[in-house]
Amino acid sequence: MGWDWSSVPTATGRASELAPYLDALLEGEEPRRDKAFSFIYGKVVNQGDLYAGAAPVVDRILAFLRAQGSLPEYAWLILHEIFRGASYGRTVRAPDGEYGIEEYCRRQILGEMAIISRSIAGLTGNAFFYCMLLFGSMGEYSPEVRAILEQEVSTSTGERRQVASDALEVAVELAAERASGVREPSDDQR
Repeated sequence: MGWDWSSVPTATGRASELAPYLDALLEGEEPRRDKAFSFIYGKVVNQGDLYAGAAPVVDRILAFLRAQGSLPEYAWLILHEIFRGASYGRTVRAPDGEYGIEEYCRRQILGEMAIISRSIAGLTGNAFFYCMLLFGSMGEYSPEVRAILEQEVSTSTGERRQVASDALEVAVELAAERASGVREPSDDQR
């Protein structure tokens, strides 16, 4: 999608300043990825508050996923943080219209379910853990996610199975809360 990054606000600037950090997050060595995650997090999903810069970040990460078939660990983590963030009515002007930030980001991530689910098999360590955090959050919006997690639990062993099982538990709980219309307050709201 053709974003004008210089016109998209972040928490403290413009999305155009994110480009070198996204490069480091997606292709840099470990210390650079860690620093890039912290910088991007502070600009687009600061303490759970989503800013418009999250939208082009999601699109860039998902484009990388489509091209490479997988993501480095901190890219999974930033997708998770963005997916569970809240924009409190803030919007983003995307190339094809104006959207609520969380609505746009969640729709884009859920729209890549097929490629995300295919990438699970090759994930290990923190990349698998962070991907499972994302899947747990996505379970509120997609029964398909719960089915994928059930499959992962049934075929995995050891720590991998436990991580997938924990994600499934979160997904089922969030889906039940959404279906009942009852939501537990987040830690930030208590």
